[in-house]
Amino acid sequence: MTDLDSLIWYPETRYGRPCLAGTGISVKRMIHLHRMGETPEAVSADYDVPVSHVYAALALYYANQGWFDEMLREEEAENEQLYQRWIAEQPARPRERLPQHVAHRV
Repeated sequence: MTDLDSLIWYPETRYGRPCLAGTGISVKRMIHLHRMGETPEAVSADYDVPVSHVYAALALYYANQGWFDEMLREEEAENEQLYQRWIAEQPARPRERLPQHVAHRV
């Protein structure tokens, strides 16, 4: 098995997103950890995967950085939209529902 064989990228697996074979750990997770300053060795120890698999995930990222960065931007934008919609759907807090002349006493 080569290091890149440690990755799988199939439409039916993890919504078509690449991940480490046999683990379900996404390459996206490796990217986030890498961007947070985690070393491949630390990630390898934390997730109990060979360090070569972590390097393979990062190699895939750097070979396709434009695609991954665009995917991450799209996901962040979608998450923000979902969050804003959730916030808008939340009921008013009890104090905000009180008449103005009563609310200032609470």
